[in-house]
Amino acid sequence: TQWLRGGTLIQSFKVPNIIGQSLQDFEVRFLGYGVLVGFISGLIGFAGFLIFICGVRLGQKVFMRMKIFFMKRVGLAEAVSHNIVTVVNPVIGGTLLGLLYVAVPLCLGGGLPQLYAVMTLGNRLGARTVAVTAFTKLLCLGISQGFGFIGGPLFPIIFTGACTGSLIHVIFPGIPVIISFASGFAAAPVAIIPGIFTVTALSSVMFLLGGAASSAVFIACVVSYITVCGMGLMQGFILKGMKAAEAARSGGRDRSEPELDPSSRTVVMNPLLEKTQVGEIPVSTTG
Repeated sequence: TQWLRGGTLIQSFKVPNIIGQSLQDFEVRFLGYGVLVGFISGLIGFAGFLIFICGVRLGQKVFMRMKIFFMKRVGLAEAVSHNIVTVVNPVIGGTLLGLLYVAVPLCLGGGLPQLYAVMTLGNRLGARTVAVTAFTKLLCLGISQGFGFIGGPLFPIIFTGACTGSLIHVIFPGIPVIISFASGFAAAPVAIIPGIFTVTALSSVMFLLGGAASSAVFIACVVSYITVCGMGLMQGFILKGMKAAEAARSGGRDRSEPELDPSSRTVVMNPLLEKTQVGEIPVSTTG
């Protein structure tokens, strides 16, 4: 009856009729398509995650540079400089977002009104437009987070997944839209957010897929997660960030601590860490 009403459990969103029609022709081979869609969605999702990080770091660097400018060049106190930059930084971020929204109008807002257009007009928009929209959406999200705006990242990531599904259907028209869109809708976010069951259930509920079609979506999500984590992409990125943060902390501690007199240095072997440390008092480990 919900298909007759043309709606879903989320009544603010209308499902295209092509998805409802393709559900009747679901075949076992569609599960293989889910593997392909999951692999592509995983790579696209991870690339979008890197773009998101670039937007966040851009906002953080602008904040710190402006704060240093007001402190050293203008001569303001740290607290005053911090308050001024807290107000000015979102203005700069809002200007950047406005320019991106003019260049890519489908990125405007939360993405729910544009979601239907991405689903139904993917072939008319073209692969380039859909791909640019997907990555620009995550860039806008990163700028929003980095420049001090408040908002949740979940739906922009899901919108990127919808663009990914539409992009796969445009590039590979042989893959049915029920597989390309519904699977890409769920698999691309899983590359960033490890919520396989949650996103699969969300896609199944929004599009009223049923058990057979939901199995293809689940397979796509698993493959997307394995693509990113199994290849070590996400782990390598996190490890690199941890090493950079540790190097920054070590550098800051070394510059802030006064230099010791070489004659006062004592070299002690810590039996627990098995590393030679400088200026450490030995502690007995025996009772």
